[in-house]
Amino acid sequence: MSYDAGLDRWVVDLGDGSDYPLHCGDSISIFITNTFIRCRIEYDREWYICIGNVKFNLRKQAKYTVRM
Repeated sequence: MSYDAGLDRWVVDLGDGSDYPLHCGDSISIFITNTFIRCRIEYDREWYICIGNVKFNLRKQAKYTVRM
């Protein structure tokens, strides 16, 4: 998953040459410390993910390993 500044949103590379632009409330699994953790992506002033009631800001210059 990477940030697309032109779309002002995060996109997931589907592996077939196409990207899926994420929307608020979309569920994904993000890879953290050798395991995939279910979360959802949200937007306020910046994009972030929610794991339960905990929010984590996403860094626009970073790339994340995710599953849809």
